[in-house]
Amino acid sequence: MFRTCLQRLVRRHSLFFLQPKQRFHHGKLQVSAEVASALKNGQPVVALESTIISHGMPYPQNLRTAQQVEQIIRKNQCVPATIAIIKGIVHVGLEEKQLEQLAHPSFKCTKTSRRDLPYVLAQNLNGGTTVSATMLLAHKAGIPIFVTGGIGGVHRGAESTMDISSDLTELGRTPVTVISAGVKSILDIGRTLEFLETQGVCVASFGPTTDFPAFFTPKSGFHAPMNVKDPLEAAQLIAAHHKLALESGVLIGVPLSDRFASLGKTIETAIKMAVAEAEDQSIRGKDITPFILQRVAELTKGVSLESNIALILNNANVGSQIALELSNLQQQTRETTHTVLNSEIKEKVVVIGGALHDFYVRLEDEYKLETDGRMIPGSCSQSFGGVGFNIANCLGKLGVPTSFVSAVGQDPTGTQFLKSYNHIDLSGVMQIPGRLTASYCGFLQPHGHLIFGVGNSEILESISVQQIHSMENYIKNAPLVCVDANLNSDAILTLCELCQKHGVPVWFEPTDHVKASKFFLWPVGSMFTYISPNESEFRAIHHAITGTTTESLLDADLSQKENVDAILKQYATMCRDLISFVPVIILTLGKLGVLIAHCDKTGTHLPLKGSKIFKRPEDMVAKFFPVYGLENVLSVSGSGDCFAAGLLAGILHGHPLDLSIKLGLMTANLSLLSTETVPDTIKPVCCTPLHIAQSYKAPPPRMIDL
Repeated sequence: MFRTCLQRLVRRHSLFFLQPKQRFHHGKLQVSAEVASALKNGQPVVALESTIISHGMPYPQNLRTAQQVEQIIRKNQCVPATIAIIKGIVHVGLEEKQLEQLAHPSFKCTKTSRRDLPYVLAQNLNGGTTVSATMLLAHKAGIPIFVTGGIGGVHRGAESTMDISSDLTELGRTPVTVISAGVKSILDIGRTLEFLETQGVCVASFGPTTDFPAFFTPKSGFHAPMNVKDPLEAAQLIAAHHKLALESGVLIGVPLSDRFASLGKTIETAIKMAVAEAEDQSIRGKDITPFILQRVAELTKGVSLESNIALILNNANVGSQIALELSNLQQQTRETTHTVLNSEIKEKVVVIGGALHDFYVRLEDEYKLETDGRMIPGSCSQSFGGVGFNIANCLGKLGVPTSFVSAVGQDPTGTQFLKSYNHIDLSGVMQIPGRLTASYCGFLQPHGHLIFGVGNSEILESISVQQIHSMENYIKNAPLVCVDANLNSDAILTLCELCQKHGVPVWFEPTDHVKASKFFLWPVGSMFTYISPNESEFRAIHHAITGTTTESLLDADLSQKENVDAILKQYATMCRDLISFVPVIILTLGKLGVLIAHCDKTGTHLPLKGSKIFKRPEDMVAKFFPVYGLENVLSVSGSGDCFAAGLLAGILHGHPLDLSIKLGLMTANLSLLSTETVPDTIKPVCCTPLHIAQSYKAPPPRMIDL
């Protein structure tokens, strides 16, 4: 229960934010107010073990060292989190009195590794956590970096005794970075490194060489597979490890400074003597390391203790510098992506519209169709499509939680559709007995442009008022609802009334100029928050509302700037005619680009649930976004739907307007460059600002003056 509850609270790839003094599992894990606040605010935190204090050093050196370590970490702008168990409660971050209590010889304390945790907690005992237990608990609390003295390893003669430290297996299964002075020289360092490789642990030495340290000596005679030269390189290694979501840890070996390294031979001699004495006295298991360290301190008259303290302080200095650099990298990532934590989409967007079985015929050569019965060379393909479904499908591929509402036939095609997509919620799709799933056949020129299409979408008229009402719980919680023009008028009116009731904006996606205009001949059109027509659909909507007729303006020579300026000004003026009717107009102008008009002069974001809606024509602003990268087009089918989905995803993630439009244009491009309507190249990573900036280098947008 303890493990399960904690696991639910860990967020992979990011720090886990805890509220100050918040407890878990009836007080079995308590995070100090200082550590909780640091984690919540994205400050770097460094985990520290407590066995060094409780079992590794004599009093009062243990207390002074623990205090010095925390001081060094704070000096490097990090927060220390010493982990220990006091009366059966795991404490992540100790107060000064608790640190003093832990260090005092009168304090009875169990040396606690992973295996001991259940017993120590169940019996309400005190525990000094070893490397393995500290790694586990640090990970549960969301702390990615842990500083210690040295780790355990494979003991000499392990081929017969099987004496291998649990530190190594913990490194193989817990994604925490351990900063240490390497492996104690009393161990079999070569076999330890081999074992770590088997466990998939990334091992690196810190400094200019790959020489792997051996606790008191900077060079063990063995080499790490790699090295990191400074704290930034180390942080970059850890950040890459996090991005890969590896379940194993990272070990960084930090060599002791040369001043103490000169004493290494003296200490090594004492270690060999202590190991022999331990063997003679049959000291085994977890008692052997404390015995050897104490005996070495006696034999070297305190020199080893001085070196031990020095290496721990050195590790704390290096480890906290790495933690600070890692925090800076994570902050930069948050600033450039801000999609995982700050703009996480918790509720499903609802998309209601057509689901069709699409067939496409692509001609091999430019050809003027003749009705003489000949067979024309070309290729055929099929997939599921429809405006509403394409948008829902694209949103799902972008990682946006999406619920799709539609109707399909109780036929093999409809059954296959319901089984084919698990990245969107299809529970709102009705399967209607005795009806055929809607179908469409489009004929394309070799360059992908549509010649004409033939379709049967009568079943979509069966999306009923009752079906819309059955989705009210989805609708009222949605940040936005998108509907295409394939629905009947009563269903769309019911949908808009429910959305108004719950304050949810409606995005209306026209499917052709005939269907686009009919909804604006009666009041339902004024209930839309967004419309996203192409040029012909926009002219039809403008005519339905104003009664005026305009000819297509895109036939002019678009290579002439004055023609483009005139077109944009004309369409922006037409948008102002409609803006009191529909507050956000997204007009796609083919190879020219996208014009967006809205009434929030001071706002950089488009409205979602709970946003204030502006409709005053005098406040309207119009902005034009040129397109980029239209070479090598394979198919135009679905590009408009992918644009709408990409723009929607940007709005839902809380991206600014410019970034959201760029995301829409980028997803449209991915569709244009593929024969698939919604290609698999559209992925969640597309939504990150850094990816957009790197992948879609569009010309800058410009305001249209009216």
